[in-house]
Amino acid sequence: MTPKKITQPEAESAGQDESREVAFRDVPLAVQTVEGPERPVPLADPNMFRPLDTSLWFSGNWDPPKRVGRGAVLLDGHLNWLDGESGSAKTWLAASWALDFLRDGRRVGWLDEEMGEPGLRERMLNVGATIVDLANFDGLEPMSRDLATYADAFHKWAETLGRGALLVIDSAAPVLAAAGVEENSNGEVTQFLSRVVLPLSRRLGITVLVIDHKSKDANGSKYSRGAGSKRNISDAYFSVRKVTPLTKEQDGRYELVVIKDRGAKYAEDDLFDVTAERRANRGVEWSFVRLDAAERERRKEAKADRTSEDLTGKIIATLCRIYDEGMSASKLRDEIGGADSDIKEALKAAEALGRVAQDGPAAGGHKTWRVTEAERAKQAKGAIDVP
Repeated sequence: MTPKKITQPEAESAGQDESREVAFRDVPLAVQTVEGPERPVPLADPNMFRPLDTSLWFSGNWDPPKRVGRGAVLLDGHLNWLDGESGSAKTWLAASWALDFLRDGRRVGWLDEEMGEPGLRERMLNVGATIVDLANFDGLEPMSRDLATYADAFHKWAETLGRGALLVIDSAAPVLAAAGVEENSNGEVTQFLSRVVLPLSRRLGITVLVIDHKSKDANGSKYSRGAGSKRNISDAYFSVRKVTPLTKEQDGRYELVVIKDRGAKYAEDDLFDVTAERRANRGVEWSFVRLDAAERERRKEAKADRTSEDLTGKIIATLCRIYDEGMSASKLRDEIGGADSDIKEALKAAEALGRVAQDGPAAGGHKTWRVTEAERAKQAKGAIDVP
């Protein structure tokens, strides 16, 4: 349809003598209709917008959050997160804390999406749990539960544990995957944790411990794999590292580092020595020792030295293997892993010692690195001397 034209009246022309033409369409906008029943609007929680009575915050004595479990590490009634590489005793630690709750007369729930009944039974028995202790232990075997869809049912089950209970979620990756949550999406992970996990502590008063994995190529990152919002939304966050693995033949030793603590008892980078000693009755006794600042700094420097030595060794081995080709710093990073800055620093240190040398720009415009003839001869001699 051709747009109609009207002349704006002089009375509305704001003092202008000439007339002004205004075009408009008289065709109504299309209205899209969707067949089917209307989407119901959920009822709002009556307390959703009820202000807090802040006068209670300043009346009487205020007690700081309580620490529970051996080592006084976990925040009671809060969301705790524990990550570590495979074999770093994450589940062992969780089992030992679970036994502490049971011995304290509290219930324990264990949402297992990894090990299954045999593995979980072995962990609990090996930390010293008895049939009497396990009377208050509720374990859920792996079933790929979609906790996002069935959040209400999940919360009702958790509520049966009672306030003051411990709920272990083992582990984050399969739980997120079963709910269709992209592990690397901060938005999706935050929404899931806020809707499904946080109500367990905030509303039900349950101490929650989520076990998570850290990638082997994390390069000392303070984050577990996937979205960093896991750390942001947790009340307490810890990372465990294997020093000596616990086996049937030897005791174990681990390091537990504090990444975050809203309870304000521990500072970031506080470090615990964790030892696992085998007992005659098949049990394993776990003990925690918090290190002082001087020992933490000494270990941090020693770890940096070890990391530098390991990285230099990998660089030398890689360049020896492709001696005739050479390799740029970026390709070395892709080949052996590590941060760009660490690779470049290790190359400069090795160059100063005469172990590597730098060629001119290659066809791609990047300088390439090779081991020196002396270093190549040294490596070859070392290989020959090995019996």
